[in-house]
Amino acid sequence: MIFLAQINSPGLSGHRPRHPPALAIAGCLGLAQTYSRFRKSHCLRPLKYAFNPIEFAPTAKQISHFKKLIARRAKGEPIAYLIGHKEFYGLDFEINKNVLIPRPETELMVEEVVKKIDRLKIILIDVGTGSGCIPIAILKTIKNTATIKCFAIDISPGAIATAKRNAKKHNVKIKFLHGNLLEPMMSQLTQYSKKNKIIITANLPYL
Repeated sequence: MIFLAQINSPGLSGHRPRHPPALAIAGCLGLAQTYSRFRKSHCLRPLKYAFNPIEFAPTAKQISHFKKLIARRAKGEPIAYLIGHKEFYGLDFEINKNVLIPRPETELMVEEVVKKIDRLKIILIDVGTGSGCIPIAILKTIKNTATIKCFAIDISPGAIATAKRNAKKHNVKIKFLHGNLLEPMMSQLTQYSKKNKIIITANLPYL
């Protein structure tokens, strides 16, 4: 079996996408080593070097699973839901139907928050945390997190469970709260604001 990815993607100037769809799916078929080798050697190469296919012999079970994934993809299901993870801010996150898929432009929010964090005591609250990608990326970027107390809120128990697994995976300390918007924190905000700078992040689903 040979995988060749579509390269005529909008916004690309002579470079391959970071996660070619066929190769991303190959990664979830137990072909992680092949996928990783391709990414390292091909994904950032100019187009003139992009047509060296990698060949391997998948099992019948892998081929069957692959065909099912292709069928789901043909119906418009996002790659991240097919393979169960998504890269965000250079970190890998578990993704499932309980959470929205992190978008690249959300990384700008992380960058802005990191700029505003100083040595003062910080209360960081992420509303509608989903996969937890925003607070986790912030905490992984900050060198000294000792002065930061982080909370993450979501109304979905499934999202909270997913975010907790991602936080454990990336070894960051976040207190997760189940509830709607800021409701779980309202009684504490006044007290916290007396001695801390409060930063609230949110990238809620579009209405």
